Amino acid sequence: MGEGPRLLVVGTSNSVATSGYVKALVDDPGFDSVHTACLGMCPSDLYAYRRPSFDPQDFDIALLDFACNDGALLGGRMTDEARIADAVGWAVSELSAAGCLPVLVILPMENLRPRGGAIRALYRDLAKRHALPFLDGYDFLNRLAGREAPPFRLFRDNMHLEPAVAAVLGRRLAGTLPQAWAAAQPGPMEWENGARLAFLELARAAEGPVRVTTRQTALIEAPVVLMEGEGTLRMRVEEGWEVISVVADFTLCRGILGVSGTEETRIFLSLKDGGTREGKPTLGIWPLARGIGPQDGVVRLDLFRDGPVETNASRKSSPLRPDEQPSLALAGFVIRRKPELLRMRRFLPKAMDLTALIPDESLVGERDALAGGRPERAS
Repeated sequence: MGEGPRLLVVGTSNSVATSGYVKALVDDPGFDSVHTACLGMCPSDLYAYRRPSFDPQDFDIALLDFACNDGALLGGRMTDEARIADAVGWAVSELSAAGCLPVLVILPMENLRPRGGAIRALYRDLAKRHALPFLDGYDFLNRLAGREAPPFRLFRDNMHLEPAVAAVLGRRLAGTLPQAWAAAQPGPMEWENGARLAFLELARAAEGPVRVTTRQTALIEAPVVLMEGEGTLRMRVEEGWEVISVVADFTLCRGILGVSGTEETRIFLSLKDGGTREGKPTLGIWPLARGIGPQDGVVRLDLFRDGPVETNASRKSSPLRPDEQPSLALAGFVIRRKPELLRMRRFLPKAMDLTALIPDESLVGERDALAGGRPERAS
């Protein structure tokens, strides 16, 4: 590592992959350090969940990489633009107030190329609203691919770039971040209307005795509350806050979670049929259909085996068999309080498009290298 900026990456599966763009950042000697607080299968509420694991004051630049997952949920009408703006705005507030420069990373989805749809427009608008540097992955990929179909694959699947293409993106991003850092000048503290987000750990907030086990991956260790068979838990939530998304180990989830307080909603949670405690954990975050506030300081959690649902958070999972008991493994919930005055600090007079800082000739060289199956050296 070098003597440059200290880098924090808060992102989803694109930031996790060992063959992804973050490896190029780790390998770049221009950064003093690179720390990741990442987790797959998460929208922008991820920042609130991972926030207890790091101190923003320890970093100079923070990459916020949620746009891909936010875009998938937005396209499926499982979230909305206001909710995404709340979550991103909270992250920007926390980071900027601590003197850390937030950078929005807008990674592309294959089905939204070349224009990027509503999610690209929203994230560019958020960069403009908060005067942030941003990497537009759609613009980057359009320039890298050229006008004709390139003789190499761009995507591994709809949500993930091919490793070689991700490496190109990482190298070119690494070349632009020092320029953004050099241009950044922390301005005076300001106040903006927004929302405050936090993570509420169920093992601590539940009333009465609960069954708790620890689920651990290479990325995270989390206590989860086990619910097996139909039943009810009561969770303490402070007045003024509302529950907006569930954090769960989806490997152990096979059932319907009912969340009720001032309102109520039901969500089917399942990753695949027949997950076991010996299986690999799949921690993730899924938004509820609406925010649920507490009734007399309590939100009720019910486990059902069947019945109507508003949200289906499953991946091709079949309904429960007649002899199968429902089960849930809940780490907790992301909660939100709004309206809230947030401290903000601007580092730039206006948004900075990092993609525009990448020279065309460097992308021509990268394209030729990808077509020939050999890596290009960053320049």
